[in-house]
Amino acid sequence: MAQQLISKLTKDFNNKLKISSNEKPNYYAKIFENTLWFPKLVGRTLSSNEASNKPIETKKESFEVNVPEIAAKPQEAKIEVPIEDNPAPVKIEVEKKASSSLVKVDTSFTNLIQKYNENWKLETIPGYQDYQGEIDIIFFGLDEIEESEFPDFLPLSMIESDQDIMGRMIKAMKISSGRFIRVPFIKKDAKEFIFSCCAHFKPSLLVPLGAAATKLCLDKQVRLANVHGVFHSIQTEVDGKTQVIETMPLFHPKLLEVNESMKKTAWADMQKAIKFLTS
Repeated sequence: MAQQLISKLTKDFNNKLKISSNEKPNYYAKIFENTLWFPKLVGRTLSSNEASNKPIETKKESFEVNVPEIAAKPQEAKIEVPIEDNPAPVKIEVEKKASSSLVKVDTSFTNLIQKYNENWKLETIPGYQDYQGEIDIIFFGLDEIEESEFPDFLPLSMIESDQDIMGRMIKAMKISSGRFIRVPFIKKDAKEFIFSCCAHFKPSLLVPLGAAATKLCLDKQVRLANVHGVFHSIQTEVDGKTQVIETMPLFHPKLLEVNESMKKTAWADMQKAIKFLTS
């Protein structure tokens, strides 16, 4: 009776799933992996379907990078970055290129934000209480905001956060609260918004994130692969006042989330920014 039942079950499995002959060993191995039959099946070659879904185990090692303190209290920060075996040493060079573009903006930042939303107040920016009249760096373009999606609060931030990869990168740079600001890509009058923001907060460095932010800041069509980590001097005129802003494009953090091999490149660029700010 037991043998007839097993034969019937086997026949039902085959008829119901209609599996091909080369997939049978994998299927039965899964069904009977807790039985004495399993050792006879594990040695069989995987089918192409199963092989493509089998996770590849990779060995990850890390190296330590000493980051100079940008804040008031000097200390070392150790950054762990997954890399390949026997990495070549990273040589950090600050390459600078001049830009002849002149960006003119007629509205001050405090007046501009009221045009977007009357509820937007500088005092509502997280970390604004630590702002002392100038900052080290602006990170521009992590998020995009459509005109129909304006929040009720001013969507800027001046505090550390480890909730996303950009926040962890900023935290690793050891920049104090109030010494940096994250500015989204607000699509309505985007150029006016970011350069008015620069005129108000007076950053030493503007870092556009990704191709769209870089194209807007440099005011020309460029390939990010050719300009990332390179410093550009941009002259601006905001509300009648001129200002020269140093700009260094960076790959968008979302790219790093889907392509971890780019993390090493991003960290090398971030170290250029650190060297620039501490020199």
